[in-house]
Amino acid sequence: NCTTPERHDTEPQVLSMLLAGERDDYTWSISGAARIDGRPAVLLDFREKEPLTLEVTVQDDDEDCLTYTLKGGIRGRLWLDAESHDVLRLDQRLSGQANAPMPKVLQRRPGSSATMTVERFDTSYRFKRMRFDNPEETLVLPVSSTSLRVTQGAGTPRMRVTTEYMHYRRFLTGGRIVPQ
Repeated sequence: NCTTPERHDTEPQVLSMLLAGERDDYTWSISGAARIDGRPAVLLDFREKEPLTLEVTVQDDDEDCLTYTLKGGIRGRLWLDAESHDVLRLDQRLSGQANAPMPKVLQRRPGSSATMTVERFDTSYRFKRMRFDNPEETLVLPVSSTSLRVTQGAGTPRMRVTTEYMHYRRFLTGGRIVPQ
């Protein structure tokens, strides 16, 4: 129950940093060129301006449900297709370690830690063009993501998650407004 998606009312989208209203929250620099999936790419480094902070809470008064929120302190690299400017890959990581006190109710448990430290939180996404028919449309969509989290003082010290996205389907529907 602690990790169900329903517990999160919002989740930032992977490439939201590229939206006009978000770009000023980062510093940007071109860091060179490379090849990815046989295509020439431009490398664009970024760093979030907001400093790294960590908040640890007990969710819904359930002592077995610990939640932590990281804000700021993200840095990484975008791999952009040199011709189309499509995002081909995104790598991001924390700019350093983050520490926060554990909630008092958890500090009283025997053998528990007074603080939690997030040592690493690395994520990598890969994107490809996906073509759809009826109507014809091509979208750049994620095909895989891998994350590695390393923490101290929490229940799961190391966790690697790899997800592959495949067999995309597009569903179209119609509707009509019926006046009362």
